[in-house]
Amino acid sequence: MRHALVWVGLTLGCHKTVVLDGVIVDGANAAAGVQKPLEGALAIMTCPEGKTREREVAANASGHVRFVLGSRIHRACTLDVKLTGYEPARFVIGDVCPKHEEEPSAPYCGTETVVVVRLMPIGARPTPAAP
Repeated sequence: MRHALVWVGLTLGCHKTVVLDGVIVDGANAAAGVQKPLEGALAIMTCPEGKTREREVAANASGHVRFVLGSRIHRACTLDVKLTGYEPARFVIGDVCPKHEEEPSAPYCGTETVVVVRLMPIGARPTPAAP
């Protein structure tokens, strides 16, 4: 499975509402600076039993997805991203989010997370960076 983390923003306000934002793009020409959004890509968040129910969101024309949750995001939650014709991507959210600022030992993400997610077309090789 070839993929790289693209961009996901996590905003938390007083632990009441958590918004997980993301942009899903075609990763084939990323090294050349081309970030084509992938409309219709499906992002599915799955969390440990009792932490939050599974949710899925389809990317809009800008490749944007948004999850609005009523609780903090557990570090063991995963995000799967898929679109026909592309290699699927999967990552553990806790591998890319910082520790919570006020509770560094807590099993939840910090208040702000920014990561980068690219889907690679099936059989494509990434374009090398220009010299």
